[in-house]
Amino acid sequence: MAFLLGELSWSLIWSLAVAFLLLACLWLNIPGFLVRYYRTCKALRHMPGWPTHWLWGNLHQVKADEATLLKLLNWVRENNIRVWKFWVGHFMLTVSINHCEPVRKILKEPKMDLTYKLLVPWLGDGLLISEGEKWHRNRRLLTPAFHFEILKSYMSVYNSCLKVLFDKWSSSVSQNEPVKVFDTISLLSLDIVLQCAFSCESDCQHTRTKHPYIKAIYDLDELLADRFLGHPIFQIDWIYALTRNGRKMKRVCKIAHEHSEKIIGERKKVLGLDKSDEG
Repeated sequence: MAFLLGELSWSLIWSLAVAFLLLACLWLNIPGFLVRYYRTCKALRHMPGWPTHWLWGNLHQVKADEATLLKLLNWVRENNIRVWKFWVGHFMLTVSINHCEPVRKILKEPKMDLTYKLLVPWLGDGLLISEGEKWHRNRRLLTPAFHFEILKSYMSVYNSCLKVLFDKWSSSVSQNEPVKVFDTISLLSLDIVLQCAFSCESDCQHTRTKHPYIKAIYDLDELLADRFLGHPIFQIDWIYALTRNGRKMKRVCKIAHEHSEKIIGERKKVLGLDKSDEG
């Protein structure tokens, strides 16, 4: 009798285990994922790319640093590569395009993918990340704001911001110091956007990382690069949220959002005062 009960209990355990695996497969749509994975690999088997590891893909070949970027750019230039693939583990594929024609087609119909989803906690579901009808609607609403005649009115802002940039470069050259073009151009762009869109004079080109918002942006850049090039399991949001970088990401996003909301709120108050004065 005990033997029969033991057999029944093991049969029940195995039945429950099989049922659980079947439910998990259906919930995660594993068969569909495997079919898409096979079709993707077959379609891109002749596309240029670095040799892949069976588990890590191309992650073991790169680091989030300048040396890796230069190595990649030299490889693309020396081999005259226009399109190439990069595997993050063996479940996330990135295709990079270095030619204008395919880029133009993609920009007309942007698609959400895992790479853009990493930006959602920071940028939200805005023009950069949204797709379909929402993207087309927002694009139509914003296009008139960038008409040439409207942009001409901001020429004085462009010139004043550029003067700050040129003064910084001149100072560095006179002292025989290297010029970090990417950093200075990024700060120039931010300065122009803040002044033109929100009439906010942040002096970010001088304060750089001393300003909490600028530091938050730099931290977000580093965190996103580390997550994208890190362990594939960090692509899962709830697992990443439990890590040290995930908790830091949440804190830094809060700083960036609070500063943005503060600037927008101040601008709304100014516009409200202007409207009441006109009335």
